[in-house]
Amino acid sequence: GGKPKRYVEVWQGVTLVTNVEVTKTHGDFYTNDTFAQLSWARGEDQLVYIAEASTDENDTTKFDYIPDWGERFTGYTSPTIVVVDLAAKSARTVPLDPHELSPGQVLFGPNATSLVFSGYKRCPQPLGVVYCFNRPISIYQMDLQGHNLERLTPTDQSCRSPRLAKDGSRLLYLTNVLGGPHNSCTSLAEYRWADRSVRDVVPTSMDFASNPDGFPGLYLNLLLDSPWLSDKSNDDYVVCASNWGSRSTVLLIHTFTGVVRNLTPDVSAGSWAVLDTYQNMILAARSTPNQPRTLHLAVPSPLDFESVMSWDVVRFPERLSCLEALLITPRVDVSSTRTGPLAQCVRTWRERTGFTKAPLIVFPHGGPHSVSTTDFTWLVAAYALAGFATLFTNYRGSLGFGQTHVESLVGRIGEVEVEDVQYMAEAVLRQHADQLDDQRVFYFGGSHGGFIGAHVSGRYPDFYRAVVLRNPVINVGAMAATTDIPDWCAVESGFTYSYDGYNMIHPDRFRAMFEKSPIRAADQVKAATLLLIGEGDRRVPPTDGKAWFAALRGRQDPNLVVDMKCYPKVGHALDTVEVEGSNFFHTMRFF
Repeated sequence: GGKPKRYVEVWQGVTLVTNVEVTKTHGDFYTNDTFAQLSWARGEDQLVYIAEASTDENDTTKFDYIPDWGERFTGYTSPTIVVVDLAAKSARTVPLDPHELSPGQVLFGPNATSLVFSGYKRCPQPLGVVYCFNRPISIYQMDLQGHNLERLTPTDQSCRSPRLAKDGSRLLYLTNVLGGPHNSCTSLAEYRWADRSVRDVVPTSMDFASNPDGFPGLYLNLLLDSPWLSDKSNDDYVVCASNWGSRSTVLLIHTFTGVVRNLTPDVSAGSWAVLDTYQNMILAARSTPNQPRTLHLAVPSPLDFESVMSWDVVRFPERLSCLEALLITPRVDVSSTRTGPLAQCVRTWRERTGFTKAPLIVFPHGGPHSVSTTDFTWLVAAYALAGFATLFTNYRGSLGFGQTHVESLVGRIGEVEVEDVQYMAEAVLRQHADQLDDQRVFYFGGSHGGFIGAHVSGRYPDFYRAVVLRNPVINVGAMAATTDIPDWCAVESGFTYSYDGYNMIHPDRFRAMFEKSPIRAADQVKAATLLLIGEGDRRVPPTDGKAWFAALRGRQDPNLVVDMKCYPKVGHALDTVEVEGSNFFHTMRFF
């Protein structure tokens, strides 16, 4: 009945080696991908991790406002570094000015005499960090007592995910453009302790459209905890999974030359994820829309960089014949849009003869700087079993096609991506007129995908039979005052945003944001509309979706069907088991 206690436990096999109680040392452990990281000292006598700082509330501070880190971090305000001494069975926090920096992704530096971490700038106001890789973040080093703080990376870049080479001489990390789009083409960079130098290992790739068979650049959130691939003589190579067009591939990178090798070039093989490395082995998972993940093991030869890669199957799940009859290994169609050079749609349904034409679900990704890939998702499988064909659309602004492609959407939201999605939907219906029913076209999208869905339902009112929008962006200007990422609203609307002060939304900016928003076309909508809203959403506040509901209902049109489901204390992703089940049930019933 009392407060829960917290322990750090070290296990070897099934044996508990030691445990250290840390209840009074700090608050909750951080277990997310943004801040969390558990790192051992080389001697395995110490470990370091991130946890919420303890609070010492009293009558004078109990109601003080302390900003948190937004979506997925509600109530988490003060990540702190914790060092555990296993021999002494003690734990302590490392002091760091909480008003200036919040630490994340911490690890021991060379010889375990220092700490290296990503430092997230807090002042003047912390913005939401999850899914955002454009923030003022630098890599820092300090001693184990929190003294001698030193920034290792340039101030004009957003840097994260530090990884120490096995010999301790180099530090690899990821870097994105500071400011601008929330996600973009990533560079792999290196810091050398010997001469304190920084260099790009794999720089940003700008133009993929001019050479679609070339390397599109890196697109990854974090490096593996241990990305190094070693033969007996060196550890010059790292492994990662990255988007390459509309699929995720396994890449081998030579850290001295920057040469990148695609270890899974076969497009028909679907998408891959790297799970771990050990010595010179890679454990990866592969999936396609009609086949869940299979485990694969490979032992590449770094000394023979061009050798043919062989992947051995470690675990193959039970074949799903019901899905294989409905879904194919994905076909990726590359096309020029009406107004731009490159977009990709991913078709997953199996062409059949002698059957009733299938209804089509158009399913763009959110972001907008994200990507739909050719891997297995339970939702597409469920749609197929329910008799629907699904079309993924990677519109301009999507990841995996070069930095120029990402930037082509900035300042043009509500225009180019809406045009791209509609163009691809119409093109697919024309190309597969014998397979798809153009009278039963549906739309499903969340976040920016919901933004596009609201736009197309107003702009093409007779095209879609029904539309389902999950936490959609409806009014960019209104959202800017309540979201945890107001910089998104400014940048995607074509304006600059300063991280060093308050950004006033002047009338001219608000008007421009309004003109890009679907709310202005609410009176044109004819398609039946279902809204799925997370009441705990900090990214796209529920007021946006509710405003769309009110606008449509306010027309009092007896022929317009409008419904909304609201989920208390559920965030932007709507990803609890209960809510995902509810979403699918109500979507299928609505369609």
